Amino acid sequence: MSPLPISMQKRNVSLPRRRTTIKLESYEWRSVDALLALENITLSLLCTELDSRRGDLRLVQAIRMFLLLYFRTIADNSLTIASQTVQSPNLMHHPPAPAFNCLLIALMQFSTHVQHGLPPHRPSLSDL
Repeated sequence: MSPLPISMQKRNVSLPRRRTTIKLESYEWRSVDALLALENITLSLLCTELDSRRGDLRLVQAIRMFLLLYFRTIADNSLTIASQTVQSPNLMHHPPAPAFNCLLIALMQFSTHVQHGLPPHRPSLSDL
């Protein structure tokens, strides 16, 4: 069985001082689209944030790294969130789990990685 063909796709993005074209593989764009839908943000906003933090990385490299950090953060914290969510009719004694801002955590990890060139700290909800 042969692997599925990889198709490269381009999208134009407006950044504060320029317009650029980003070329990613189709499965990477599906991941970007999922992130944008989950966070209710635009591609331009995400790229602007990453562009301002990327250091010497090319923007496309920054996007790929950020996708990995973002979805790894969700995976790392999903069990913690599930274990803190208690189904109870009495919310006074069992309040819902604290809000989890995956976008902010992943941006902080990305900035740390780019600035120091080290693997980012993997914070849990208790670090927030």
